[in-house]
Amino acid sequence: MTQAEAMSLVAMCAAAAPGAGPTAGTVQARHGAVEAVASLVEVLQDKVTSENQTAIRNLVPALEKARAYRGRGGEVVRQAACRLLQKIAATPWPFKDATAVRYLQTVDECARHTTEAIRVVAAEALGVLAATRFKPELCTKCVETYLGGLQKADETIAARRGYTLCLGAMPLSALAERRADVLAALCKEVQGGPLPGGKDQEDPTTRQYAVLSLGCLCIGAALSSEEISLLLSALEAAMGDYATDRRGDVGSWVREAAMEVIVAILEAQRLQDAHPALPDAACTTKLVSLLLQQAVEKIDRLRDRAYGLLCSLLCGRQLGLAYAKRRVLHGEAYDALGLVSAVEDKGAGPARKAWPPAQVELLSGCLQPSETVKSEIAGAGKPEADRTAVFDSLTPLLSAEEYRSSLLLGLVVSVGGITEHTAKEAKRALLRHLASETAQQQVCQELLRIFDTAGFKDAAGEAKRLLAPLLNTTGILLSQDCIPLDFARDIFDRTARAVRNSRDIGRLRASVAVFIGLMKWPGSLRREALALLLQFLGFSFPTVRQATAQALYIRLLEEEGDLDLSADVSQAGYALSQPDNKDVKSAIVKAEAVSEAQELVSTTPWATDDEAMLGAALTEVYAKLQMELPTSGRSILVPKKPQEERPREAQYADLVRENHY
Repeated sequence: MTQAEAMSLVAMCAAAAPGAGPTAGTVQARHGAVEAVASLVEVLQDKVTSENQTAIRNLVPALEKARAYRGRGGEVVRQAACRLLQKIAATPWPFKDATAVRYLQTVDECARHTTEAIRVVAAEALGVLAATRFKPELCTKCVETYLGGLQKADETIAARRGYTLCLGAMPLSALAERRADVLAALCKEVQGGPLPGGKDQEDPTTRQYAVLSLGCLCIGAALSSEEISLLLSALEAAMGDYATDRRGDVGSWVREAAMEVIVAILEAQRLQDAHPALPDAACTTKLVSLLLQQAVEKIDRLRDRAYGLLCSLLCGRQLGLAYAKRRVLHGEAYDALGLVSAVEDKGAGPARKAWPPAQVELLSGCLQPSETVKSEIAGAGKPEADRTAVFDSLTPLLSAEEYRSSLLLGLVVSVGGITEHTAKEAKRALLRHLASETAQQQVCQELLRIFDTAGFKDAAGEAKRLLAPLLNTTGILLSQDCIPLDFARDIFDRTARAVRNSRDIGRLRASVAVFIGLMKWPGSLRREALALLLQFLGFSFPTVRQATAQALYIRLLEEEGDLDLSADVSQAGYALSQPDNKDVKSAIVKAEAVSEAQELVSTTPWATDDEAMLGAALTEVYAKLQMELPTSGRSILVPKKPQEERPREAQYADLVRENHY
């Protein structure tokens, strides 16, 4: 197309007269015409005549006056109109303040729209308008509008998403004295509360946009120490977002965006003049450890992303937020293989004091993108799910104290998870690392710490997410003789506390393997573990009874001779009766009795609802193993407490009866 033909097309499309141009005709014609005008404005810039400039500037108001957004297909016209505003704002054409105010009305309306693509293009248009056309007073008005919208209790989710994007699109210089308020509002959104509308306004997409907007405002900006602290707290909260709903782990959207922002911040530490500047290397090490945790967790997509970003960071490639913005806002995927294979070591240039992170040599060695890792991340010649070589690459970092806690937290979720291929490879890598006694001591200490930090209540979010896989992992390590005797008592106490009042069936079933594993050591620990397993045989949950019976049967099969249960009975949270015969406490169960108990365990239908039959079989198992019947707990053998009759309040029927009505 020649320049003359292009100018003719601009003139034709800019004509707003009825019956011609973008304001008339079919939706397809209007949409195509507006898109054509936007593309030509971007190409021609100042080659457009002043008359056509005026016509193009008036095109969006003319579309709205003609109600071109209404009806089927109006959304694409609205989207094209926002894109046209963005292209007009980027030109050197003269621009009146009133025009900027009028364009802002269109942008604000589109930012509240229910269609995601319209909100995105509206935020992009606002970014260009605010940077090139808006006066400081108008920028302040924008910020006030968006901050006020986020504080409304009755605001829609779509509008909150748009306001979050718009705040991130504003140039940092345009925020003026409201910068601290904007950063605080975005950090509040990232952390997910307290929200003015309560749980009705909780939305993972809003948090994802808030993370991205926070990154856009902070990358390249000189932040104060308070703002840096607020930023790091928000990113740490985002990396701990494990919210779930019917769509699955929606918190992974937030974590993935947070990883990209963290890497962009860490890239800035490699350059002397880049911003923001972290205070010290401890902050850098903390952020790297958060990335490492995601690199060994159970979701393949996040493992690939975290590993690729870490390799890119350590090799010196500068990604910024360009990839993240295209992925989140426009759905343009980028794979970790491309990042890993494209990295180039730029050498060690002048860096800030926050760089490098701790153990950088070990970290770089573990993050070398080997061909095995590359092929498995890309899925070359293998199913998409079989991308687990990163476990072998990163488990050596468990020897580094700075990263051990985060790495093991991620490995526990993978090893004890329900995804078979991930659990298998993570288990293999972890067991290979635990070949030495020193490694076993270090890992066991971290396992106990995870027990303590996760909590034990069923309603606690971390407990629901971590305890079942943690118990599964502990059971696996016990079965592989990777837990020293020194830690057995602490593990028993924490496991017993985790299941004491729990009604989480997954957690209860996972704890069975732990108690079975603890029976390997004779003494009081074996007796207490067996007492809890027998309690599980009498639980009200059939699946727990079945799982316990199966595991206990296999454990009793391993006994070749007598079973030593000699020990004093400890309460361990489950009160056991104190028998009159003191010889019971030091009992050695004969092989014949063990065999009979094993037969009972294998032949009793533990899934039945017949409590009488279950009680009789369970009582016989207790007798064969010379264990004391429980006096408290949740077993069906525990004596039922008599229910006190509550005095009944007088009812209206009693009044009628007394007065003989």
